[in-house]
Amino acid sequence: MAMSLLRTDDLSVSFGGVHALSHVDLEVVEGGVTGLIGPNGAGKTTFIDAVTGMVTSSGHVFLDGVNITALPPADRARRGLVRTFQTLELFEDLTVEDNLAAGAMHTPWWQFLKDALWPWGSRHTPHEVEDALELLGLTAERDRFPADLSHGRRRLVGVARALAAVPLVLLLDEPAAGLDSAESRALGERLRAIADTGVTVFLIDHDMSLVLDVCDTIHVLDFGEIIASGTPEEIRNNPAVVAAYLGRAAETS
Repeated sequence: MAMSLLRTDDLSVSFGGVHALSHVDLEVVEGGVTGLIGPNGAGKTTFIDAVTGMVTSSGHVFLDGVNITALPPADRARRGLVRTFQTLELFEDLTVEDNLAAGAMHTPWWQFLKDALWPWGSRHTPHEVEDALELLGLTAERDRFPADLSHGRRRLVGVARALAAVPLVLLLDEPAAGLDSAESRALGERLRAIADTGVTVFLIDHDMSLVLDVCDTIHVLDFGEIIASGTPEEIRNNPAVVAAYLGRAAETS
């Protein structure tokens, strides 16, 4: 039986008098892909902000059985809770490979200074970076700059940079934003490949085809509360989910 790798108990976030998250109990089991969906403003990004410590919250967050509620964001990341953001924020003046090296946990700080001062010297690429480049299909573009890539490839660089940090849980916030259907399908294949390596993936996205195709379990958030959890088939046929989200998503697609 798969163990719980990430768990929240009674997680709540308020901004003034607005309850962005209300008593959210959510479990992400080890391995596979877990999805979180919901309408705009439902609190999905706030959930990631809360579990990574980037907003003040009440309740508890557990990672690999350890209560990390009191830890700051950097310590949570060092323990393996690694996220992406809706805005890519890539280092445009660094190559794809160096973007990944900047995200790799085990790259010594002085390596970048050494590369800048002695660019002709030998370079050692961390195996985490090599693995991420290969897994995301970016090996041929390792020496290119992000500005030279398509939007879809830039999205993959963002995912690869987070993967190079060797996460226990990889939290992806809208990685398919702006992608066409073909790029989204390609992203889905990469996400399944990541999960197959043993990395637990937590996915937020509005692309329902992507979420329903790649996720093993899906949670649905509406007005800051979990209204349903289950397999893609169960979520697809849940009347409350259709009323709250899927029906509206179909009308606007």
